[in-house]
Amino acid sequence: MPCHPEEIHSLREESKGRERDDTRRGQSPGTERMMEQWRREIGRELSTLRGHITRATSLGNLEESFSSKLRREELEHLRREVDQLTARLGRQEEDMFVQQSEVRETRRQYERSCKTLEQLTDSYRTQSFDLAKTTSQHTHTQQEVRQIRVSVSELKDEVSNLMHREHRPTPALPPHTLVSQIHRSRGPEPRGERPDSDSEDFSPTPSLAEVSSDDLSWLDDHDLVPRQKSIPRVRLSTQSRRSDIAGPSSNLGEGDDEEDLNDDDDDDDKDLDDDVNLELGSDLSLDDLV
Repeated sequence: MPCHPEEIHSLREESKGRERDDTRRGQSPGTERMMEQWRREIGRELSTLRGHITRATSLGNLEESFSSKLRREELEHLRREVDQLTARLGRQEEDMFVQQSEVRETRRQYERSCKTLEQLTDSYRTQSFDLAKTTSQHTHTQQEVRQIRVSVSELKDEVSNLMHREHRPTPALPPHTLVSQIHRSRGPEPRGERPDSDSEDFSPTPSLAEVSSDDLSWLDDHDLVPRQKSIPRVRLSTQSRRSDIAGPSSNLGEGDDEEDLNDDDDDDDKDLDDDVNLELGSDLSLDDLV
């Protein structure tokens, strides 16, 4: 049990006080023995107290050394933790720098993607407008092609009507009418006096008994020339028909319409060749028929 320096000081003061009391009472042999005994007791107590103090001091030093060791170990541990935290903080700073660079790169890519999207949107709008324009042009062209087909069919009907009208059998005329027709064919015929085809159809038709073979043989040589002049061969050439028909539709951009038009032209050529295949040797184009 450690003793404090204050107790030692109080014991010393007490011993000094007793010594002063003894000196006052006088010197005696009994008192000297008692004083010597007290001194020995006080010495023993002082030695014991010094031992306690020494042990306490050594224990304090040990405690201080142990605590200092603990403090040093704790300090080293704290230093290691600080180093680890510093390294972790450095890695986090590097990661943050990398993330910032990635964010900047992502932002640049986003801006480029936005620009590309705007360009694609503008291109899509332009293509949509061009497609709508092309569709309207195609529709208009189809209407024109239909009109052309209708016109061609009407022209075919007119040509077939003309051919049927030209191929009607001519009635035999009396001799005086034939003679007047021959004289009329030799001289210039005025425009206002040209007989109409309908009026010729309603002219009186004599029978074969009224016209003799001599009259017919006499008219063979003279009647051949006006007949060849009045009945030309009406054969439409493919080039003239295609040049007249393909003119408005030459700007067509669709392959299906061109193929359909070519197929219709081939069918029209076959029909016209079957209907209008005469043996007289002159060609007649659409310009001559209009």
